[in-house]
Amino acid sequence: MPQAISISRPVQHRLQDSEFSGRVFSVHRLACNLVDDDREVITLLAPTVGDGPFSILVNAKFDGLAVGDPVRADAERLVAGPLTVELVSASVWDPRPDWPRLRALREGVAAGFVAFDEWTSSAIWGGLTHVTGADQHPEGKPSFMARLARGKEAYSSLIVEGIGEGKRDSLLEGARLLAGLGPGGTPAGDDFLVGVMVAVWLLGDEADAPAIAGTAAPRTSALSAAFLRAAGRGEFIAAWHALVEALAAGDPSQVEEAAMVVESFGASSGADALDGFILAGRRLLALDSAPAE
Repeated sequence: MPQAISISRPVQHRLQDSEFSGRVFSVHRLACNLVDDDREVITLLAPTVGDGPFSILVNAKFDGLAVGDPVRADAERLVAGPLTVELVSASVWDPRPDWPRLRALREGVAAGFVAFDEWTSSAIWGGLTHVTGADQHPEGKPSFMARLARGKEAYSSLIVEGIGEGKRDSLLEGARLLAGLGPGGTPAGDDFLVGVMVAVWLLGDEADAPAIAGTAAPRTSALSAAFLRAAGRGEFIAAWHALVEALAAGDPSQVEEAAMVVESFGASSGADALDGFILAGRRLLALDSAPAE
């Protein structure tokens, strides 16, 4: 019987409080996503993927599972279709970085951000227009210029005015513009917002993160909503932990290496999230040198 290698602290607490009863809603080679009737998500992951905010790492194959298989779990074991995973010996992983310590190292973060100087504006705008490419148009195929215009609107509302100028209405409007936009289990717009929230926890007003998550989560898929809600609480996948630690150390070479790991996630999820992080991070760091009014 497979033994869980690690379990995220929120999932451990969730299973200690009450039994999880749901179903399998997606199966991949290295991951299996489980959901209950309240849209709470648990993800089974292969060790090579790394820990996540609502994950259980287990050295098992998922090819015997099927969408719709029943799932039950408590503090001792999880049963999904034919797969049973023992949980009692799993190490507990905290998906929340030490934000107070990291936020105090802002000078190092600014030095580490030099690694993104070669991250060209065209690459970033390409990501942002990709994010907004799923907007509704009668033909279903918005033009590049239409996507670019919507991208600039989202950027202006979310990052320039919302994060940069502290305008809460603009922040929420930017989150609404991007929530749920794009194909896949985690639409590109949501991935972008997750990256923005990493920057907010590291450099901005922490209250902005739950505001973004609360606006976006009800407008998207169950899996993407789970990532958004976790980000609103300051909880992220292990790859983001490595990146913010590298930034705090102020070492651009470490930052570049860690950023490449983040970027590699999914077909475009990591790249979209990294675009959001870079855009928001640059804006927040620029405020440090802005003249006082």
